[in-house]
Amino acid sequence: MLFNRINFSYCAKLLLIFVAIALFLNCENKKETTITAPIAKDKMKIILTDLYLAEAAAEMYRITKDSTLLPHKSYYFEDIFKKHHLTQIQYEKAYEYYTARPKLLWEIYDEMHTDLNAIEGFENKKPKLK
Repeated sequence: MLFNRINFSYCAKLLLIFVAIALFLNCENKKETTITAPIAKDKMKIILTDLYLAEAAAEMYRITKDSTLLPHKSYYFEDIFKKHHLTQIQYEKAYEYYTARPKLLWEIYDEMHTDLNAIEGFENKKPKLK
């Protein structure tokens, strides 16, 4: 299973760096409008979690430091978009919406962090097979 192979402390660090960059780039105080989210917050959280885990998996399976031998993230991302019945353009528009609203994006990442910790806790409690 993918989850027991991912170093979650490494993933948590990547997540925090990503959030910090997103917040830094969108720290401008923008006036809220009545525009609705292209993708609901809960679904966006699931999509971002899938993308985050796929990126971590691609990084984990790197053969050498040479990035040409790394399974390309775009292959994983295409499958995730298909799974969620999205195009890359729809995802990008939704991501723009949430990055323009850092408070909402922070809530999503906070929930993702909680979910990933729960997954890690579950995986650590499973009995090891000999």
